[in-house]
Amino acid sequence: MMIAKIADKVTEGTKILMGCCAGIMTLVIVAEVVLRYIFGHSLYFAEELSRLTFVWAGFLATSLALRKGVHASVSLLVDCFPKTPRKITMLFAHAVVLFFLLFVFFASLTVLPHQWIQFTPTMEIRMFWFYLSVPVGVGLMIIQLFPIIQGTMKEGKA
Repeated sequence: MMIAKIADKVTEGTKILMGCCAGIMTLVIVAEVVLRYIFGHSLYFAEELSRLTFVWAGFLATSLALRKGVHASVSLLVDCFPKTPRKITMLFAHAVVLFFLLFVFFASLTVLPHQWIQFTPTMEIRMFWFYLSVPVGVGLMIIQLFPIIQGTMKEGKA
């Protein structure tokens, strides 16, 4: 169960990072609304910073959703299968998901170097930091998928 322990630690770290992103996004948006509508001034960086934290929170959340098993799935037919065919079907589905995640992970890595030279217009943050959320989020999903696969192999659970 070494895989599950590693995934548990990754989950805790991901929750903290996602909470920080969501907190920063919330604070910036609330401050922007208050400043704009009450004081008539605006934070010049509010839109870009809230967008950056939103993107990161979203990609971090996908791995947590995968770990909890709350991504959308259609299991009506598979649930009717006997135990062994259900297990084989689920392992095949996990293999397809893993293949897709690996594809997205490596494809997103090829985009990163090109983003180093581009900057956001207001805060002048490298676009690299926006695009880095994709391989990080997908990498975390890959890590979270292994205990799910291990559980399916051992117990026949989805």
